[in-house]
Amino acid sequence: MIKKGQDWWGDFLRSIHGIEESDTWQAIIEEGMTKARQEDILRLGRKKLGEPPPAVPTAITSVTDPDRLAYLIRRLLDVSSWDELFAVP
Repeated sequence: MIKKGQDWWGDFLRSIHGIEESDTWQAIIEEGMTKARQEDILRLGRKKLGEPPPAVPTAITSVTDPDRLAYLIRRLLDVSSWDELFAVP
């Protein structure tokens, strides 16, 4: 039984020695970070550029390269449209 305030997840992770080096664990973390960056681009883009055209969410979710996603997030500061965000500089 989980007790209120008990850090059961942290205890669980500490009990699995070397999980951080596991290929499976790294893939899970990378997938989560990719999805978070994609969501950040959409959320920040909506705030700055308005609702995206229907093709934009699909285009963003097709980008999985961490460096490309980070670039798109930085680029949001300098563009004034969704088209401009994806234009090759």
